[in-house]
Amino acid sequence: MVVAGYPPAAAAQRYLAGLDLLDNVVLTLSAFSGLLMENTTRGFGWRFLEIGRRMERALHAAELLRCALGSAAAELEPCLRVLLQIADSSITYRSRYPTALHPDSVLELLVADESNPRSMGFQLATLLHQINRLQEKEEGASESFERGLALKAVGLIRSSVMADLSRRDDEGRFPALEELAGQLKSTLWELSDGLTVRYFTNLIACRFTTSS
Repeated sequence: MVVAGYPPAAAAQRYLAGLDLLDNVVLTLSAFSGLLMENTTRGFGWRFLEIGRRMERALHAAELLRCALGSAAAELEPCLRVLLQIADSSITYRSRYPTALHPDSVLELLVADESNPRSMGFQLATLLHQINRLQEKEEGASESFERGLALKAVGLIRSSVMADLSRRDDEGRFPALEELAGQLKSTLWELSDGLTVRYFTNLIACRFTTSS
């Protein structure tokens, strides 16, 4: 029996209790996400929420791949297996590549595959779509600064060569993957700042003036 607020004394029990806790968190967040997707009106608020979600997921995926592979042991297969599990893509990978795990194939699925809802490519393609919908009725939206940055982010993924991203140097690093993650991070942060200036700065200023 586990007393609320006190972790089990045995390490094995703490491990199982931690798994139970994480399972409950995943179930709660999945339920919340389902309610959000099914019941929220697709207005401006929802689009901003979706834009933020896609930016955050793309950034987290890039950082996860960079850190995990950069610190992986010489034998990459255990790390690749964990990455697929984290991205809920193990079954998809096995259905496409029924052989051993290969870095370039794993990165193809987790980075470039726009049909995989957990890939970086999917996040950025969806991000571009939402920005297009957000700005489609605005004058000059087709040439907007924000749309240009979203196109740049999508282009970074679509122009990437998986063989280059999966190439490891003598120091155990993945220089092409690190460069892609860095470029993507700077582009998306710039996009975030651009959206803030375009849509929220005046609103924040008005609220501040009103409250004063």
